[in-house]
Amino acid sequence: MKPLKQLSYSFSKVLHTFPLALVEMAKTQTRKSGKKSGTRKGKRTLSPALKAWNEKVMKVYREMKKKNPNTKLGDAMKAAKAKKD
Repeated sequence: MKPLKQLSYSFSKVLHTFPLALVEMAKTQTRKSGKKSGTRKGKRTLSPALKAWNEKVMKVYREMKKKNPNTKLGDAMKAAKAKKD
């Protein structure tokens, strides 16, 4: 059996090297997960038909929301589709 002094030395040696390995792993992970540099995408322009549809759906949604606060947007889309203006 090893003397207690040698055992504590080898154990402390392992403790000192283990966190360094974790630090090195963390450094490489942060470099990989950093923000990508590049150009920003601009705002998408909506076609007139799509813009009109969005306005119609939102109008129906606001009307339905006044009557029932639990109304979902999907319900308003179905009602707008059925509604002929």
